[in-house]
Amino acid sequence: TFGCILISVTTMKPIARLMSNMVLTFAMISCAFAQPPIIRGIANAASGGSAVVPQMLVSIYGSNLAVQTATANALPLTTQLGGTAVAFNGIAAPLLYVSSEQINAQVPSGVRGSASANVVVTTAVGKSSAFSMPVNSGSAPRIFTQDSSGCGQAAALNIHA
Repeated sequence: TFGCILISVTTMKPIARLMSNMVLTFAMISCAFAQPPIIRGIANAASGGSAVVPQMLVSIYGSNLAVQTATANALPLTTQLGGTAVAFNGIAAPLLYVSSEQINAQVPSGVRGSASANVVVTTAVGKSSAFSMPVNSGSAPRIFTQDSSGCGQAAALNIHA
């Protein structure tokens, strides 16, 4: 995907007596090519830590991760949001949020038992290179906190059904 702009400027004035019937035209073409996604890091969405386990929420950081910003607005979560999809070892991940520099996703339960996962982001422009990360076989509970530090008062909602 790309876009080009052609800008041309034409002058009708003769530049010399010998070239009195000539028209001089200058043209410039400027092209911007869309780039494939690049993953620079993946972290636990609640604490920023590197421990990743199945079904936890993670934040994926990089560039060109989505062509538009989109937020999930219904349950169950979709595996494609704003034209972006994420896969862990080829298993589609539920998505909560996508933007050009960050994706929030849920690690699929299908990576359970794997020592590592190759994460790939796909957009309309193409696929990222696989980003390899270790998968913790145990658990890694983390709590979202009001100041996003992983310490302090929990950011939680108690719902009585």
